[in-house]
Amino acid sequence: MAIYLWRDTRLHGRHATSLDRDMDEQAADSHFMMSRITAALLMSGFRLYQAEPAGRVSSKDVWGDEVKWTPHIDHPDPDVGSMKAPDTDVLYGWILALCKHTMLRRATEDAHAAIMNPHEALVYVYRGLEWLVEGMAYSWEDIAKELGGTKDDIRELKKAANYESGVRHASKSGMKMRANPRNYASWVGGLFDMINAARAKVEPGYVSVAGKEGRKILSRAIPHVPFE
Repeated sequence: MAIYLWRDTRLHGRHATSLDRDMDEQAADSHFMMSRITAALLMSGFRLYQAEPAGRVSSKDVWGDEVKWTPHIDHPDPDVGSMKAPDTDVLYGWILALCKHTMLRRATEDAHAAIMNPHEALVYVYRGLEWLVEGMAYSWEDIAKELGGTKDDIRELKKAANYESGVRHASKSGMKMRANPRNYASWVGGLFDMINAARAKVEPGYVSVAGKEGRKILSRAIPHVPFE
């Protein structure tokens, strides 16, 4: 069963919010409404539903000679088309690595969950890094160094995840940090690079694809611009 919703400020309960701004500024509204509906379906006995973003196109100034369209759909990496097809040997290598190394598998599963749940991405990214810290002898300082950051960067990451952001713990205000293409992609990208580094640590012959090449691989996986 599919449920389709059209934009309606009566449903959003956001009467005071102007709708004449650029749609990128309104990007979270769809997620706000869908999260309420899926939660209400769960609580009222209609079983479990997963909202699937399909994109949208909006227009304004339709009374003029030129109609302005604003798409909010998939934004693929323009370099992806030039990538060679994935190698099945690479796939088998990862399957074997994830079967042999439990903590590597846990971290990779969290990277997958982060991509699937952009509005909760930091929860999974943080836990994915914790699997490597707790189970593969990395320190948070090691992670900062591997990612080209500093202790202060890790401190800011922990602060974002843990304090009054609604990410790992509830905030007193009821507010939650929004995901956006910058922090969502960069968080997952950092975990992706660390997973590659961790595999190279336990498999000396493995050549990491972190960095630019890794970003191309990730860009194939991130399906849409997150709404929150």
